[in-house]
Amino acid sequence: MPEVTPNATPRSCEELAKSHPDATDGDFKLYVDGKPDTWWLAYCADLPDAPKTYLTVDPNMNWSQYIAGGRAPGTTVTTRFDKLRIDPLTFEVDTSDLTFAVSDGALTDVGGGAVTEMPLGVAKTCGGGYATANVSVMGTPFYIQNNFALGGDPGHAGYAGIWPNNQVIEMWADGDCGWVGPDHEIVLTFVH
Repeated sequence: MPEVTPNATPRSCEELAKSHPDATDGDFKLYVDGKPDTWWLAYCADLPDAPKTYLTVDPNMNWSQYIAGGRAPGTTVTTRFDKLRIDPLTFEVDTSDLTFAVSDGALTDVGGGAVTEMPLGVAKTCGGGYATANVSVMGTPFYIQNNFALGGDPGHAGYAGIWPNNQVIEMWADGDCGWVGPDHEIVLTFVH
């Protein structure tokens, strides 16, 4: 069996797992472009089988919401996130990863499907009232690129605004079957 040479500046949890096969899930320093002076603290999960990289965040500052009522009967669905899955090479956030998310509520969407959880950074309503969402990377070395959009039926109102520190985006949606959320994926910028 070939000897494993430890990588002192891993860029991803996958690189970390390859060079440290005995590593277990937890917090590790990862290095942007493998440079020793540009590190950030990541949470590595599923080591060593299928390593995934997460950014730990404040669940009180990271939530999505679908307001029940109107054309969406049930109870309001709120999902809170305490870790965000992140591609450690592009810093793109996987908004659909709910591994470290907790949801409550259940409603029926206008299309008839059951909704019990929401992707990161989405505020949605179908006549039920004012929905909110928030994405925050405060306390990390990242900024958020503002690529949020309004969508849905005519007569819908919403807003996505980035705070002056570029680390928080707050959203709201109101009206008839509309939403505010990421235009594509959420992308972060590393700031050293």
